[in-house]
Amino acid sequence: MTILLSVVFLISGAAALIFEILWFRLAGLTFGNSVWAGSIVLASFMGGLALGNGFSVRWGNRIKNPLKFYALLEAGISITGLLLVLFLPKLTYVLSPLFKIALHSPIFINGLRLFISFFLMLIPSTAMGATLPVLVKSLYRFDRNFGKILGILYGWNTLGAVLGVLLCEFLLIRHLGISGSGMIAAGFNMLAALLALMINKKYTTPSISVPPVTEVSKTDHKKKTFNLLLSSFLCGFILLALEVIWFRFILLFFISSTWTFAIMLSVVLLGISTGGLVASYLFRIYPDSQKLLIYLLFGNGIAVAILYANFGTIFELMQYQSFLAKIAISSLILMLPICMISGLIYTLLGKLFFIRLNNETKATGILTLTNTTGGMLGSLIGGLVLLPLYGVEVSFFILALLYGLAALSLLFSENWSWSYITKRKNILALSLYIVVIIFFPFHFMQDRYLDLTLPKSIVTVENRIAYKEGITETIQYLQRDILQKPHYHRLVTNSLSMSGTNLRSKRYMKFFVYLPMTLNPSAQNALLICYGCGSTAKALTDTKTLKHIDFVDISRDVFELSRVVYPTEKENPLNDPRVTTHVEDGRFFLLTTEKKYDLITAEPPPPKSTGIVNLYTQEYFQLIHDRLNPGGIVTYWLPVYQMSQEESKAILKAFSNVFKNNSLWTGAELEWMMVGIKDPLPHITVSEFEGQWKDDRVNKEMQALGFMNPGQIGSFFIADRSEIRAWVSKTSPLEDNFPQRLSPHSGENSDLSLYYRFMDPEKCQSEFMKSSFIQTAWPEPLKEETIRHFSFRSTLDRLLAKPMPQITELDQCLRNDLHPPYVLWAYRSDQVAQDIISETIRQNQLNQAFQKEPSLIELFRHLAARATREKDYALAEKYLNLATDRLDPQSQSNDFYYSFRAYLLYIADKKDQARSVLFEYVQRAPALKQYRDQYARSVWQFLTALDTKKR
Repeated sequence: MTILLSVVFLISGAAALIFEILWFRLAGLTFGNSVWAGSIVLASFMGGLALGNGFSVRWGNRIKNPLKFYALLEAGISITGLLLVLFLPKLTYVLSPLFKIALHSPIFINGLRLFISFFLMLIPSTAMGATLPVLVKSLYRFDRNFGKILGILYGWNTLGAVLGVLLCEFLLIRHLGISGSGMIAAGFNMLAALLALMINKKYTTPSISVPPVTEVSKTDHKKKTFNLLLSSFLCGFILLALEVIWFRFILLFFISSTWTFAIMLSVVLLGISTGGLVASYLFRIYPDSQKLLIYLLFGNGIAVAILYANFGTIFELMQYQSFLAKIAISSLILMLPICMISGLIYTLLGKLFFIRLNNETKATGILTLTNTTGGMLGSLIGGLVLLPLYGVEVSFFILALLYGLAALSLLFSENWSWSYITKRKNILALSLYIVVIIFFPFHFMQDRYLDLTLPKSIVTVENRIAYKEGITETIQYLQRDILQKPHYHRLVTNSLSMSGTNLRSKRYMKFFVYLPMTLNPSAQNALLICYGCGSTAKALTDTKTLKHIDFVDISRDVFELSRVVYPTEKENPLNDPRVTTHVEDGRFFLLTTEKKYDLITAEPPPPKSTGIVNLYTQEYFQLIHDRLNPGGIVTYWLPVYQMSQEESKAILKAFSNVFKNNSLWTGAELEWMMVGIKDPLPHITVSEFEGQWKDDRVNKEMQALGFMNPGQIGSFFIADRSEIRAWVSKTSPLEDNFPQRLSPHSGENSDLSLYYRFMDPEKCQSEFMKSSFIQTAWPEPLKEETIRHFSFRSTLDRLLAKPMPQITELDQCLRNDLHPPYVLWAYRSDQVAQDIISETIRQNQLNQAFQKEPSLIELFRHLAARATREKDYALAEKYLNLATDRLDPQSQSNDFYYSFRAYLLYIADKKDQARSVLFEYVQRAPALKQYRDQYARSVWQFLTALDTKKR
């Protein structure tokens, strides 16, 4: 019977985790994906579990046939759980009027979320909480070894949970969607109920009386049980808090996705399951295994510190493993030992409760009630208090201390007495624990781990200037300097380089504003979803015609740390009087706001990040459409290089299903932008179309970013609705019910050829000429000029894509009549760098700066770009020569510097010197002579071909 009930409970565990995953996904759509919303939903779920445990404590003894009652519980979970999956998405629109009332009151809206989520999850989660005590009651009638049956049921149920997580995330949602997965979970619960009824019929329940409970006074009872209750509570609290801290810590090293979380959660559950099964075995061979509790509690405190201290070494040894393998190995090493011991501790504590209460149902119920209540508070306090106040490192230390407290609470309990464990062993365990705590590895986070989270190419050239562990993420701000002044910034959230102010990033981010304001210059109200470094926000506040601007971001810290990029109050977009900020999930904001906008623009985190798929589905795009005024425009980021072709098409299909007037543009190579218009688009004159270039402030920034004139901006067109519809015709749209049409697998797409063919400039020029959208939106006098600029777009794409451009790109830039900013790009320079250099020269400090600049090679490159733009080719070559003198002879950067030197000398009519430079390049690294000889020949062939061209 034990084996049969173990199988039943394994199936039940799988169903429970499938339902839990689905409920949390759907709750994100209904209540938002903010940390408060997620924490409230989790608290509601665990509160329901605790309520179920409390039910078993209060009324468990009245259950005459536990297996029949268990079957009833499973059937109830099946029906109510499936109803919740099917109807929760529909409740979103029913509940939105309530949320609208409370939108501007965080206390009110979070209270509303708590009440509704607890009410919705009350029946299924309460039933789930009651299953373990009821099943223990049933099995105890056949096997009187309480510790053994508790461990085996707990272990198999948690093992089922592992299977449920993996099955749901890696198979069910992808093929069956959310609702189909819910039906599978409901089927599992029904199967568990039917099997329980069959077992009940096969096995006759032994007629045994309930052992009498020893009468003790209330004072004596409290005195004997308080420490045990405290230990059970603390163990639940610590483990769930640790889970929150572990997940945040691991996400510093790995990109967040639903698969990442599935693997981490599976490891936690696997550890707990293994611990429960090991405890069951121990009780079979050693009935007094609960005497090991003190050692296990001290051991977990020691393990927290030791595993944290050695994680960096483990991570460095995994550099050549696959992405999923790295996550799995890291999780197993960091979390599995502690979770396994926690599973042991849970079962051993259960045996102590049973010894004191002499009632298997009450013992299991009280154990699980206190443990679950502690876990509920641990997850909340871990995420909302420990992380923002103390950070990952100190949080680990605090939780290690709490393990010691739990051990001491048992060690000095009256029920233990010193007869259970010898004094010598207690002192040894306590001493070892104290030594580890004293030598806890403080400062490892900032001294070592933060650098490990970033590529070496970033760490070596960018300085960390701000760092904060907040409620929603760990944020780092990095800065690249030129002449001791900031050149650009990089925003890193957890392990993800989220945003930046370098040339490529600013260009495509500000394009989200420049294009729609060109098409609809009369726009007055704008909404920005996801703030990042504030580049798009700055483009909005620079636009004088806008009357009101809303910024929405899920993280308050992102807003607050933006002062790093904009240190002066005048420049900071958040200080613009037209701006209102909202710390909320973007989708939830659209669902609850009553405002309408002329422009909505969004650059969410990468689509495959956890929870972000909700900001790319057809239902979400419909919310945006409904919040636009007639003639309103939405611009939306589509980073196709991060997705497969089918995934990009699924998003485009979803977008085009909602916006009948839609088009596709490129802001910077494969940083695509979807544009949707809620018809009718207002008719504008050429003068209105050119309005942004007449504003000195906006025009200056547009020039620096390569948007030179109104005609040229149209050359970044890729396709309109008809071409997009034909391209995605055989693809299903990304929908809320099928979120894994966007695979959670992280990593850039290695095959980009289809994207490059689709955005081929000649093809795009042809589409531009016959586009019905362009015929309506583009002023006729500018069309011919726009067409002329398509021929240069491929050069622009290469300038923005390659690590270091080739002399072919430099030559094209010098031949283009709009060349000034593009010449800088050919040297990987930009206007910001040139402004810093100009200011240094103006202050007569350039010579002193040479003495302080840590990267003279980079400085000489910027100076060469400056000289080339001014057509002083001899001076430019001189700067590059100074750079090559400092280069490692083996470095591949020699290709760039020597080829550019040869080119500059050749066009300055110093052909012999150009040939000598190439000869020097070949001879400088004998080990690379064959490769360099071929490269030098190709460069010389290109240079000699220039003689046939008219300059």
